[in-house]
Amino acid sequence: MLSTSIRNKAAIFLAGMLLLHVTVMWQEWWAIPIGFPDFSIFYTAGKILRAGDGVRLYTNDVQVPVQQSFAAQGVAKRGSILPFNHPPFEALLFVPLAVLTYMQAYWAWFVVNLAVLTVICVVLRRNLPNLAPAPLWLWFLAAVGFLPNFFSLMQGQDSLAVLLAYTLAFAAWNRRSEFLCGAWLAFGLCKYHLIVPFMVAFAIRRRWRVIAGFLVVAVVLGTISVAVVGWDGLRHYPSFVWWWEHTSTFSWTLQHQNTPNLRGMISSVLPGNGESLAAKTVLILASLSLLTIADFLWPATEHATSACRQMAFALNLLMTLLVSYHSYVQDLSLLFLVMLLVLDVLLAPSTVSAAQRKVLLTCMAILWCSPVYLVLILIFGKMWILTLVLLAFFGALVAALQSSKPARLAGTT
Repeated sequence: MLSTSIRNKAAIFLAGMLLLHVTVMWQEWWAIPIGFPDFSIFYTAGKILRAGDGVRLYTNDVQVPVQQSFAAQGVAKRGSILPFNHPPFEALLFVPLAVLTYMQAYWAWFVVNLAVLTVICVVLRRNLPNLAPAPLWLWFLAAVGFLPNFFSLMQGQDSLAVLLAYTLAFAAWNRRSEFLCGAWLAFGLCKYHLIVPFMVAFAIRRRWRVIAGFLVVAVVLGTISVAVVGWDGLRHYPSFVWWWEHTSTFSWTLQHQNTPNLRGMISSVLPGNGESLAAKTVLILASLSLLTIADFLWPATEHATSACRQMAFALNLLMTLLVSYHSYVQDLSLLFLVMLLVLDVLLAPSTVSAAQRKVLLTCMAILWCSPVYLVLILIFGKMWILTLVLLAFFGALVAALQSSKPARLAGTT
């Protein structure tokens, strides 16, 4: 458990990170009223649906004039709109916000995200016994003191909704309620590239109850999507996403150096910006290797220790971030769950060696240090470097799980 001294030091550190975040938001405030943040994509989708034009949601001809109507300066500053490229069912959430002005809607979504963070803290506090004695205010300070979480707040992103889905899925998994675990994971399909790799482990392990829960909710969300945009709109969605991903109109989609995952690292290191056959081959092989390792260490029995199950959940989530097609700063909010799961295990007696513990704690310290992100983004423009830290974290977690293997197997007898 955390001693009073460590709590106080953690509170001071996290308060410092939060102060830095608020300072950055203050300096970048000019961008928010002109519609520069990512929230503009959701507001655009909400306005299109409210106008009854859902069938044409995934067309540039519709999205451009709608976004320019409330964010003309932001579009001019960026050189293009920010297109809504998320699944149709998510657009429905923003129809009520479309009634408000852009800034009113932005602050309303900001408050919703704060509430989501609060729920995440409460749920995790109930499921992580070694961290539970820490006061709730410290949990919340940790949440907003983690830069990817605050960045998601500032940008008006939906990454915290995915974090909530994973948090509730872990809580269900922790209670051995597998159907509910899968159901909660399906609610994260608003960013399906951050869900599908994680579900592969369950599919390989034939955890049919998890898969059943996932499919039930996925079918419901698919039905809602058809109701929102119709069959024609839904059929047009994949081609729209593919076009958005590869067109030079949205130049940032072709620049992977600020993507902290395998794709970003390989695209930045190998020639061809990730488009060469060599780069694609290396990416596929590296992704399959991480997926295989994570699956091999996934507890295959109901009798696995809670520490094993907890670390395996964290390892598979970390693997998902590394192999996902996209993983921007706001998506790293999922590391909040990963690090708390690992930290909770490290606070209890375990088979984790001193060397493994040191590497894990060092990686978490780096990932929680906001200046690291700001330097990599603002000065070097190379967030892919953070992938090296994530890989070191992954390797140490693999070693920690492997060293606990005898204890896991002993639980099956």
